[in-house]
Amino acid sequence: MIHKSFSNDSIELPRYKCHKEVWALKIKAIGPIMFNGPSHEDSALITPEDSRYRPFHVGLDYLCHHNPSAGGYYVVYEDGYESFSPASAFENGYTLIDNAKEISNDVEIVDPPVEVIRNHYSTKDPS
Repeated sequence: MIHKSFSNDSIELPRYKCHKEVWALKIKAIGPIMFNGPSHEDSALITPEDSRYRPFHVGLDYLCHHNPSAGGYYVVYEDGYESFSPASAFENGYTLIDNAKEISNDVEIVDPPVEVIRNHYSTKDPS
């Protein structure tokens, strides 16, 4: 059992089970950091493991706050909050939803889910 006590009585913190649905992409590579890059803001390029999705930029604030790394997951919650999850935590906590019924075999998925949510993905090649 993994726990850390924060009380004088050394009682375990309350535990929770995740039941959320999120959008996520496994990260193949991150970088390089571009200062005054696209949209005139500091950013870095995330390259997804799944080649059906284009690389996309994240802001320096995301990098500093979440410290993402290759092999982990770029995660977007229903409210648009962007996060990072290490592979082991993500893979132990989430199961892929089978959306094959919603996606035709002849349709190529190209944009990361966050770009659909944020609706500001540049159609230009970010590299």
